[in-house]
Amino acid sequence: MKLFILIFCFISLQLFGQEKEPIPRFVKTKILNSSSYAYLPNANAEINVSYSEDSSAIYTYEELVGNFTFSFIHVDFMHEINDSLEQQQVLVSYLEYLKTQLEIEGSAGYGYGHTLESQPYTQGIIDYWMGKENTKYALKAWTNSKHITIFFLYGTEEYPYFNAQQMYFDGIRY
Repeated sequence: MKLFILIFCFISLQLFGQEKEPIPRFVKTKILNSSSYAYLPNANAEINVSYSEDSSAIYTYEELVGNFTFSFIHVDFMHEINDSLEQQQVLVSYLEYLKTQLEIEGSAGYGYGHTLESQPYTQGIIDYWMGKENTKYALKAWTNSKHITIFFLYGTEEYPYFNAQQMYFDGIRY
């Protein structure tokens, strides 16, 4: 009987003692000098800035949390784009450019029509990509007249916490 209890305890420790993927605690973080905020998994996130040919500010962020990488690209347009169809076309063009840069080998296809409740003039696109070496990307991209923000979450498997992924993807505040 003692041997049975000992074996049961050992198996229980093996099953429940395995490390699970950490669930980040998102913190509202100012995107450097932009007027925007994002909910990020680290209060001390390192955000970098560069500038495009037309002097638009481009902010980037990338951080490994457990086995998954959280990243974003945020662009503050130098000149506003007031036409919503043109905003969406610019966003799709940027996503297509990123596909080639990241050497994406497969895509689920763009899902249009996403909105932010607090920002009715912001429109979103969602997609899932397959990169080299089986890297799985989930992404959600947002645009309005002044900004583009593309959130990525990627790793060698699908991210296991859907609600955390959605909180990250919908965590932009312009």
